[in-house]
Amino acid sequence: MGYLKGSDIIKIREYKKSVFDVRMMNICAWITIILTYITPYRVNEEGSILFGYPFAFYIRHPLNKSRIPLLSGSLDLLIFIIDLAIIYFAIKLLNMILHIFNTGDLK
Repeated sequence: MGYLKGSDIIKIREYKKSVFDVRMMNICAWITIILTYITPYRVNEEGSILFGYPFAFYIRHPLNKSRIPLLSGSLDLLIFIIDLAIIYFAIKLLNMILHIFNTGDLK
């Protein structure tokens, strides 16, 4: 009565694969990290250097004699995930537009 058949489970798995692509997310993560080194950095009022595109997710603080150089940076994981999502959806949208132009199909 309320049970799923095997074919229904396969359809659900295919739908989940089409909504979120892990391989593309991996590529977007690498693009986000590489853009950190390619795009220009910004310096804020305190002298900290901000890296990341479109939002700065890595901050390198100025070195003092009391500060350990390895601990002079900080990573904002939430901003990194937001950057990743922006790049993921931009590539997904570009891929969808190219698919529409090439095939004329809105699938």
